[in-house]
Amino acid sequence: MILSSKLTLIRNRMKGIKMKRKKLLLVGIVFIITLSLTTNCFAFRCGNKLIYKGSKKSKILSCCGEPSEKLFEVIDGIGCAEIWIINLGPNKYVRYVYFKCNRDTALDIKQSDKRGW
Repeated sequence: MILSSKLTLIRNRMKGIKMKRKKLLLVGIVFIITLSLTTNCFAFRCGNKLIYKGSKKSKILSCCGEPSEKLFEVIDGIGCAEIWIINLGPNKYVRYVYFKCNRDTALDIKQSDKRGW
């Protein structure tokens, strides 16, 4: 009787440990997936400076130099948008920095699937 109750207690503890491990593993997987989805979307490096949403044009110019191209387009939800194409060289991806026309701060940053030239 005492032996069976001790075995039951040990089994219950083992189940609790297994559940904690499963929960910890699930939290870790969710964290890694979230991190992998967001790292390239919000910022990039020019030299040793970080360029992110909200960066000023003057900072981007001083860190990255003149953009390869400047485009003006009408985009739904934004209206007139100025798009800077930043070429960081053949070993890095091309970046697109979006500004609202006549505004000084970056609204969005996107990474191309193509490398620079």
